[in-house]
Amino acid sequence: MNGKPDTNKSVIILVVLTLAFNATVGMCALGYCLVFKIEPNVTLLSIFVNIVTFLFGAVAGMLVKTSPTETTKQPLPNPPTPQPTSDNPTPVEVVNAPSDPVPTVDTPK
Repeated sequence: MNGKPDTNKSVIILVVLTLAFNATVGMCALGYCLVFKIEPNVTLLSIFVNIVTFLFGAVAGMLVKTSPTETTKQPLPNPPTPQPTSDNPTPVEVVNAPSDPVPTVDTPK
């Protein structure tokens, strides 16, 4: 990894600015309604206030930790182990010495 590492700084800036812009527009619209004594429908007003409150909460939550982090690369998975076939048999390893053969007949206990 020579050179500058990839970071998510641009994504953080884009999201924070978008949320802040939307929250500012919402507050301006609510302020406009208050100053000029415009009374919108109660249902629409409560939904709009909830949206603006959510936007400010999202901005505040994001600003808690906005330090850029280096993007991680997923390591490639290990290639699968080849299964034995008739063309590629599994090698046999003898672990018993010739003086100690493996019993082939069951012995009574």
